[in-house]
Amino acid sequence: MKMKKLIVPVLMLLIFAACQKAAKVTPKIPTTPKDTVVVAKYDTIPDGGIISVYVVKDSTYYNFAGFYFNHKYLLEAISSDGDVGYFGGFDPVQMYIISENDKHLEDDNVPYSRGMAFKLHIDCDENIPIFMKLHAYIKIPPSIHIWCKDNYLKDSVDLLHGAHYNFNIDHTIPASYSDDRFQVVLWADKKN
Repeated sequence: MKMKKLIVPVLMLLIFAACQKAAKVTPKIPTTPKDTVVVAKYDTIPDGGIISVYVVKDSTYYNFAGFYFNHKYLLEAISSDGDVGYFGGFDPVQMYIISENDKHLEDDNVPYSRGMAFKLHIDCDENIPIFMKLHAYIKIPPSIHIWCKDNYLKDSVDLLHGAHYNFNIDHTIPASYSDDRFQVVLWADKKN
């Protein structure tokens, strides 16, 4: 019985000694060339980044459009990974993204590039005030600004900093609801 009690501590001591000897062996650490600096890319939105904007009419009717970022997505094609076509038209306020190949989308999956712009079509059934606001943004670096650009009124506002953009749709003026009026533009600050 005493022999069994003695064997366990002796085995533990042998294992400990073997581990100590192994620890004295210098491990091989992979190295990089001295001129290589590993840093995160400054001007980028990582895969999985999301921007969602919405427009509101009368504080009760609204519509959303979403932009989903992944470097594998193509600009010119509708992605089977999540592009959602626009099938609306019956809402009191309508908004859809106009893709690079003129497809109407509620959600657009795209690779990010600095200065990219998304065309938005916005319309409503009455001539009343509307506002656009950022609904959500996920994994968007603080250096990237999300601008609402109004080509009709020659105005813009940075939606990322809590601002919203007020505007009117006037059905007697086609330019106020044309496909070329609104853009969401992504722009990064210059690196210091």
